[in-house]
Amino acid sequence: MHAKKFLNAAFAVAVAASFALPSNAAARSNADESGADPAQVSVRVVNGNWLDMRVFVVTRGVTYRLGTVGTGTSRTFALPKWMAASTADIQLVAAPVGSRERLTTQSIIFSPGDVIEWRLANNLSVSTVDVRVALR
Repeated sequence: MHAKKFLNAAFAVAVAASFALPSNAAARSNADESGADPAQVSVRVVNGNWLDMRVFVVTRGVTYRLGTVGTGTSRTFALPKWMAASTADIQLVAAPVGSRERLTTQSIIFSPGDVIEWRLANNLSVSTVDVRVALR
C-alpha cells in the first residue's frame, strides 16, 4: 500500500514539474521563424565522383566524421555547435569508398550562419570549395 502512495506522489511531482518547464518555443528564442539556428554553419557536399564519399572535417588536429555522400547526389551537414562557434579554421577531407585516394581542402575560414559548398569532381584534384556568406 505504501508503494502505491509513493508512486502516486512521484507521478504528481513529475506532472507539476513538466508544467514548470519553459516551452520549447520559448527556449528557441534565438532561432529564426523557420526554426533554423542563425548561427548554424552548414556544409553542402555535391558528389560528382563515381564513388561514394566519406566526408570529414578537421579542426585543431581533431577529425570529426560528417557522413557519407552517395555517387551523383548532394547532402548538407550541420557542423557541431562547438565547431561552428570556434574561431579556428577547418579543413574538409573526402575519402572515396573503396579507394586509398583522399582529398583535403586548404584551410576554410567561416562565420556563424555561413554555408560551405564543396563540389567533388570525378577527378578530385579539380574539386572546388566555396563559402557562401550569410546575410547579417
